[in-house]
Amino acid sequence: MPTSVTSPLKVCVKGIIKHKIIISVKTSMKCRLSRRYFCSPTKPQNNNVKAKECFCKLEAPFFNLKTIIMSPTQVIQKFVELFNKADAAGLAELYHDDAINHQVANEPIIGKQAIFKMFETEFAAAEMVCIVENIFEDGNWGILEWKDPLGLRGCGFFHIIDGKIKLQRGYWDKLSFLRQHKLPIPTE
Repeated sequence: MPTSVTSPLKVCVKGIIKHKIIISVKTSMKCRLSRRYFCSPTKPQNNNVKAKECFCKLEAPFFNLKTIIMSPTQVIQKFVELFNKADAAGLAELYHDDAINHQVANEPIIGKQAIFKMFETEFAAAEMVCIVENIFEDGNWGILEWKDPLGLRGCGFFHIIDGKIKLQRGYWDKLSFLRQHKLPIPTE
């Protein structure tokens, strides 16, 4: 049985998460995690605020809620781990459905499915490795400074909302990348 907690991000047992969230009477009564309405209200703590308990069922069988809502640094670390495994499907799961991945040397890619296809195509074309030099975090933003074993360097900016990538911008030298991997160089 889950334990009662005062922090909104805490305990999950066997797919059921119990968390207390303090909300204003005037605000939405929906759970930020499940997007479902709150159930089993508890006593008001004062005149303006009510405490509600929400039991959310998740698809994952057993998680601590903190692993579900990752910080920007954690998302970037997971991104690098999956990138180095050439796991296009795993990478796509790190993005919101309507996310944008804009590698500035290319046109922006919009949507999780299109981002999956982009990674799938790129991993088929070249063996890529990301070596982290630095990860910085500022609020909902994470910044990755990276290099690869062939000497290419770049950086990426990740806007993280609710533990998933909403926007990613990447800066790197496309001509050097194509030459290093002996890929065709566009004539235009």
